[in-house]
Amino acid sequence: MKKNFKRTLAKVMAVALTVSMVGVASTDADAAKKIKLSSKSISVAKGATKKVTIKNVKAKKVKKLTVKSKNKKIATVKKAGKTAFKVTGKKAGKSTKVTVKVKVGKKTTKLTLKVKVTKAKHQLQQHLPLHLQLAQVQVQRRQQMQVRNRQLHHLLNR
Repeated sequence: MKKNFKRTLAKVMAVALTVSMVGVASTDADAAKKIKLSSKSISVAKGATKKVTIKNVKAKKVKKLTVKSKNKKIATVKKAGKTAFKVTGKKAGKSTKVTVKVKVGKKTTKLTLKVKVTKAKHQLQQHLPLHLQLAQVQVQRRQQMQVRNRQLHHLLNR
């Protein structure tokens, strides 16, 4: 009788331990698959565009992607596929939020992205034709290179 009781108790304990281990593994797997953005906040130069992607979801599974800028005068957004979008800076010195809604199956996830628009490095004159704008960039780069060469020459001749 004692042997029978010990065997049954051992089997019940083994089953309970196995069931508890399976339950823990499934919650870890769900936590790893949480949908999120490639970054929570970005900095974009005025006139420049940056791509932000949605992580932990396959494009096949996304049913709908909605992106919207809180203030379109500061930054605009445009979808770039099922798991990405592009943010373009419009007004320097300001920041805004972009809301992203991702529908996977029947579940919709709402994400937010903080966008800060900075001053552009190269202030191009927008009214000039493209070939003159490119020439202007080349002149600026040449000037920067000359400054660096002078600094290097000064360091080497000490």
